Amino acid sequence: MKSIPSFICLFIISVNSFGQIYQNTNDTIFLKDGSKIIDDFRTIFINNKNITLFKIKDESAGKKKLKGGDFIKTKIPKDKISKIIDNDVEIKKIKDINKNDVIANMHTNNKKEKYVLKRTVIENVIFSNGQRDFLEVLQEGYCNLYLQKTEGASLDLNKSGKTHYHYYVKRKGEKKITKLKGSGFILGSGVKSNYFEDCSLAMDFIAKVKKMNRGNLISLVKLYNENCIN
Repeated sequence: MKSIPSFICLFIISVNSFGQIYQNTNDTIFLKDGSKIIDDFRTIFINNKNITLFKIKDESAGKKKLKGGDFIKTKIPKDKISKIIDNDVEIKKIKDINKNDVIANMHTNNKKEKYVLKRTVIENVIFSNGQRDFLEVLQEGYCNLYLQKTEGASLDLNKSGKTHYHYYVKRKGEKKITKLKGSGFILGSGVKSNYFEDCSLAMDFIAKVKKMNRGNLISLVKLYNENCIN
């Protein structure tokens, strides 16, 4: 599938030494045979065929600049992995922090900002044409909402094209993901509403929303999961 990015790179900050709130910051790799790999990886690199896990050999060394020899690399074929949970931290402005954010015991140079926990889930999914790739999960539950980013073509070889955002859904028991109609960040009335026709609350939500952006899509799927499961 040409529109799928050739790689995803997740950068993971080692935070075990920053306080009890982050003692369990390990990342989890779920294998299709039912086993798991649980560890604190600095980088998880995904290309067309494999996933490479980078772990620092000696965390106690405290090096500011790391070289290739400072990492233990583990390579796993993509088709053996079902899901990745990446635990990281990110800086947020204090005014943007909400009640669901978990604040880390870390200090920034800016008094108006805080470090908060960032949890990213990447799942191995099957498209309608049978091809597979890893997509980020924006909302988890009986029905999952997925995000796919693709780069458009550019006439300037020195510049990348415009980023396009595509959204997919999949209920438990379904093998393939379903794409919501429309492309770009604003989906407008092009959202594939018949996917949610078994839920009157979801259909009412879609009818009332003029611009179905990412935040509204997350709210829609959350509403569906909380109110429309038999």
